[in-house]
Amino acid sequence: DGDDANDGLTLATAWATIQHSFDLAQPGDSVFIRGGNYTEHLVMNVTGLPGQRIWFGEYAEEQVEIHGDPSLGPTMLRIEDVSHITIKGLRLSALAVADAQGILIRCTPDGSVSDISLEYVRVENIDWTTSPGAIPGPDDNAQPIIVYGEGGTAANAITSLVLDNCVVNSCNTGYSEALSLDGNITGALIRTCMVTNNTNIGILVAGGYGVCGDPA
Repeated sequence: DGDDANDGLTLATAWATIQHSFDLAQPGDSVFIRGGNYTEHLVMNVTGLPGQRIWFGEYAEEQVEIHGDPSLGPTMLRIEDVSHITIKGLRLSALAVADAQGILIRCTPDGSVSDISLEYVRVENIDWTTSPGAIPGPDDNAQPIIVYGEGGTAANAITSLVLDNCVVNSCNTGYSEALSLDGNITGALIRTCMVTNNTNIGILVAGGYGVCGDPA
């Protein structure tokens, strides 16, 4: 019963959508998300600053469920060219579409990404197809959590990435991986994560995918 026309500062004047907070939060803010079911595909349009990170998490440990909708595109949560962000306790699930992505963290060729933390985030049922028995080919992929930097220099690599106590469960990834770090990333920590009941590879930390502007 929130309203994006509210000020978002109290329970009585809460916003209605998660995306509204992803558009308006300021460095140093904490955004508390009430429990419930949300059908949104989200784009992080705000960035924190050193010492002023933006925190997004569940309110009072209520369960926040974000459900996918193929009509909204293949990516449920896009974090691109932003820094000093924490996301805690959200659950993303139920997207079956070609090249489905649960969470994408990406640095563009000229961008910058640093100090991103996913804590107690759960990603489930991200599938490349609606047919569970289908046999994938090399172009059939789904990526529950994928991270890559396209920058051609070390200076704009993705840095200080933390995946802490995350769960990736019951995803049909085709030729891809459940949790994948693919290029121009330095300083990443994957800690106490549970990767279970997914097809193909569980956790991949690799180069050689050609995503960087400079192969070296």
